[in-house]
Amino acid sequence: MRTLAYALRHCRAYDFDDTRHFWHKRLAWNLRMSSLEAAVGRAQLERLDELIEARRANARYYADRLRNQVELLTEKPYARSVSWMFGILLPDEKTRDGLMRFLETREVEARTFFLPMNRQPIYKTPEPFPVADGLGGRGLYLPSSSHLTEDEKETVIRCVRQYLEKRR
Repeated sequence: MRTLAYALRHCRAYDFDDTRHFWHKRLAWNLRMSSLEAAVGRAQLERLDELIEARRANARYYADRLRNQVELLTEKPYARSVSWMFGILLPDEKTRDGLMRFLETREVEARTFFLPMNRQPIYKTPEPFPVADGLGGRGLYLPSSSHLTEDEKETVIRCVRQYLEKRR
C-alpha cells in the first residue's frame, strides 16, 4: 500500500525524481488543487445538501412534465440518484440528434449520453453490448444546473414537446 501511495503522490505532482531536481522518468501531471480551488470546493461542500436537493427538484420537475413525451430513466429502489444530470431516452439516434440540434437553435444546451465504454478506442470490442449501445445512441442530457429557474426549465420542456410534436 505504501508503494501505491508513494506512486500516486509522485504522479499527481509531475513525478519529480527524488534524486535529481526537475527530472521526470514517467509522464505525469499537476493534479494538485490551488488554494483558491480548495476554498471554492470547501464552500460548495458546505452547501452540498442544498445543491443536491435543487438537482433532485429539477429532475422531479422535468419528469412530471415530460413523462408522456419521452422515456425516462428510473431509479432502482436500493439507490437514490443525486440527479447530477437529467437524462431522457428518445426512440432512436436520429431523433436524439435532431432534438439536440433543435434545442441548440433555441440556445438550450443538451448533451448526448456518454459513449459506452465498449465503443471507446482503448476498450473497443466487436462483442455486442446492446443495453449500453442502446442507451448511448438514444440518451440525451437536458440542462440540470442547480441554479435553473422555473422559466428556464419550462423553456426546455416547451422545446422538447415542440420538436416531438413536429415529428409525429
